[in-house]
Amino acid sequence: MRKITFLLGIFAMLFGIFTLTSCDDDPKPAPTVTILHSGVPATSAQLAPNTASYMLTGNARASANFKSIKITLTYNGATNTVKDILDFEKNDTVYTFMEEINLAGKNSAGSSVTITVSVTDQQDQVGTGTLNIGFGSSETPMKSSGSGMIYNWYSSNASAWDLVNNRSRKAADSDSDKDMVNPSSTDWSFKKEWYSKNGTQFVKNNSFNYNNPTVEAAAAAFSGGSTSISVSQGDIIIAKLRGQDEFVVIKITEIRETSIENNDDYIKFEYKKK
Repeated sequence: MRKITFLLGIFAMLFGIFTLTSCDDDPKPAPTVTILHSGVPATSAQLAPNTASYMLTGNARASANFKSIKITLTYNGATNTVKDILDFEKNDTVYTFMEEINLAGKNSAGSSVTITVSVTDQQDQVGTGTLNIGFGSSETPMKSSGSGMIYNWYSSNASAWDLVNNRSRKAADSDSDKDMVNPSSTDWSFKKEWYSKNGTQFVKNNSFNYNNPTVEAAAAAFSGGSTSISVSQGDIIIAKLRGQDEFVVIKITEIRETSIENNDDYIKFEYKKK
């Protein structure tokens, strides 16, 4: 009887050891990587052209403890190792990283790089996190928009427009605020044109990209400006404001002509500026 009890005890002990060993050998979840940008999880980011470096931050988690962490940088199809981390405490399962990435030579306008963080645990499972960084255009978009109209000089409505303050101007207003003024005529007819009273100049350029204008493109397209200009519906006009290096792109959306007795003719337009 004692022999049977002894054998049963050994069997129970061996079964327990086998069970514990089997549990320890069960695969644990693969590592995870979280990359932060501006303090929140991200997979993409936009930086200004010529940004010299980027501070990579985030954390990695591994249920089976860490074996290695590798940070790489990919540019134009070539991948280079930024850092290899191999030294961990025995029970490390969370690792917070903060690594400055040198972007020199990879940061021109329109280019992009990919930062990858690869984590391998003690079971040789791999988890990765990536951050795609784009370097935006070096040109300045014209994001502000407005619309307005100038009436026949003989109309009771305003015949001038202020492109700086986005409002109409009447005869009593200061000439320094009048960028666009419909001129008078000796025969009281409506003239499809305007002139400025404050030095603002205009150039017609119907091939200009009105939908996606930039300050730099407007400056490059402005040449031989005049303080007066004749217009037709659909024309695109580039204005250089008041002798300054500030530009507005104007699109003529409607020209209305009435009878000579009415005088409520007008030029309607929309425009974009910085």
